[in-house]
Amino acid sequence: MTDFDIKLERIGALLDRRQAEALVIARRDNFAWLTGGGESSVILNQENGFVYLMVTRKERAAVALRADAGKAEEELLKGIGFTFHTLDWKSAGIESYIGSLLEGRRALSDIPLTGCMCDTAAIYELEYPMTETEIGRYRELGRLTDVIMARTAKRMRQGMTENEIKAEVLHACADYGVEAWYRQLGYGQEWMKHGHGAPVGYMLSDASVLYDDNRYMTSGQAYVWYVTVSGAKSAELVMNTGRRQEILSMTGEWPEKAYRTEGGDIIKLPDIWVR
Repeated sequence: MTDFDIKLERIGALLDRRQAEALVIARRDNFAWLTGGGESSVILNQENGFVYLMVTRKERAAVALRADAGKAEEELLKGIGFTFHTLDWKSAGIESYIGSLLEGRRALSDIPLTGCMCDTAAIYELEYPMTETEIGRYRELGRLTDVIMARTAKRMRQGMTENEIKAEVLHACADYGVEAWYRQLGYGQEWMKHGHGAPVGYMLSDASVLYDDNRYMTSGQAYVWYVTVSGAKSAELVMNTGRRQEILSMTGEWPEKAYRTEGGDIIKLPDIWVR
């Protein structure tokens, strides 16, 4: 079963549980989840993509404006069975057209839409456990993170400004095809505003958007693990795999230091790099 087929099966199970006939996906994070990393954005700070998807047990439809439909059809959704509905700029809009496709059907959606039940949290839960393909991609992302941080550290020189260091990080990200979401510079008392550990996935900030006292980390789920002390912050990409935690962003590029836990296990974490 392919990665895409696994996700279609999960969508079908959700529709069965909720006695619904269709699921509408408009958010970029959910589009990326279903398509295996596809990016449906033009403007990076918009949550909704330029193409909306409608998935039922028997059909799959994609709706986009003519200016964006070609990219969606030829690059993002090619070969996975979506029927395209292309709209002109003078049409009533994507959301209105989706409404006409859904007429008379009981539907779920990941954004508020007329005639749909919006349940972002339930759709988010479809992401876990991550598939083997996704775990492999996360391991590669962790490796590249280690490479990018080490490369940046090697190029840092005394007297460089934070903007210059940020530019080095962004340049390295671009060279390795990694999109840098967080670009803010530091400031006094910044550590008071950090979230100290959070699940990560296709959504930019899972925990803050879907906070729930009763939600627990599961196997096959990734998270960012933070340690913050005065003047410094360390964050690692970690994956729950079976009964262990795998630190994905430490692959030997950055100096490490070994620590022994109360349970007797040995764990390696980044050390201070002295050059």
